[in-house]
Amino acid sequence: MLYIIVTSALHLYFLTVRRNIGFREALKHGAGSAVGFSISLVVIWPVLALLSYHLRVRWEPFSDLQWGDN
Repeated sequence: MLYIIVTSALHLYFLTVRRNIGFREALKHGAGSAVGFSISLVVIWPVLALLSYHLRVRWEPFSDLQWGDN
């Protein structure tokens, strides 16, 4: 997902620099990159939260899933 964020941002940047066009025109030419960048930014936060929860549960000896106080 980080790959999508970085490459789509670079694609839009290189459109503006190499073709010497404005950002709005770059968005017209690279609409897919803009959409991919936006969706990835929205999706990455819940994915990272879920990943951090699973890592915490995996590496703690007793987690939220323990069976009781026996």
